[in-house]
Amino acid sequence: MSEEGHRNLVKSWEGAWQARGWDTKVYNAADARQHPKFDLVFQKLRDIGMNEYDQRCFWRWLAAAHDGDPMGGWQSDYDTFPLTLTGKLGLDLMKEPGFKSWTLHVPSLLHGDQQSWNKMVDLMIDHIRPDLDTTYRISDMVIFMYLRDHYNLEDLGITKWESSVYPGFPYKPSDVKPTIDCDTARQFLAAHISHASSNADYNEKHTYPKLQHKGIIITDTNVQYEAENRAEAGAIMVEDFKKECK
Repeated sequence: MSEEGHRNLVKSWEGAWQARGWDTKVYNAADARQHPKFDLVFQKLRDIGMNEYDQRCFWRWLAAAHDGDPMGGWQSDYDTFPLTLTGKLGLDLMKEPGFKSWTLHVPSLLHGDQQSWNKMVDLMIDHIRPDLDTTYRISDMVIFMYLRDHYNLEDLGITKWESSVYPGFPYKPSDVKPTIDCDTARQFLAAHISHASSNADYNEKHTYPKLQHKGIIITDTNVQYEAENRAEAGAIMVEDFKKECK
C-alpha cells in the first residue's frame, strides 16, 4: 500500500468505530516505547533478524499493555471494521475478566484488562527466540498461535477464544454490484478486510463492495487496487450494514 492508502485507511477506521459509539486511539511508536520492556523486546526482535513491519506488529502489544487504564481496553487492527460491535456491546463484553481474542490466533480484535495484557506480553517475550519450534516465520501472530497450541487457556489467562470476526467483506457475490449479506454479517462483531481477503473478495469471490468513485489511481505495479482502496470499501461496508441490516 502507498502512504496515502495507509493514511486513508486509518482515517476510515476511526470514523467507522466512532460512528458505532467508540472512543478511538491510534497507537504509534511513542506509545510502545513507554512500556518498560520495550528495549528488551526491541533487542530480541533484532537478534532474530525480524523485519521492521513484523517488529511494529509486536509494538502494538506493548502499547496496549501500557495504556494506563486498569480495566484495559480493546485493540483492533486498522483494517478491522465494526459490524455488530457497538460501543455499548463492547462495554458489556469487557466486563468479563481475562484476555479475550475474537479472531482466534489472528490478533485483529482483542480485549484484556491491563494485568492480562501484560501477562500476555511477558509470555510472548519469553517465546521470541530463533529456536522456536515452528515452521512459520516468527511474528506476533505465530507466537500467539504457538502459545495457544502449547498451553491451555487457563494458564494463558484467556477467557475468550472465538471466531467472531468475518474474514473479508460479508457480501453476496455479483459481477455488477455485490450487496451486503445481512444474515451473515449479523453473526459477526466485525470484519477483518486484510490484504489477502480483499484480494480474494475482489478477484475471486466478487464480493468486494462497488466503490462510489474510481478509487485511488494506481501507478505502482506493486500496489493492489483492492488493498489500496480498502478505506472507501470499508466505509461503504459499515454504512451498508447500518442501513440494510437493522
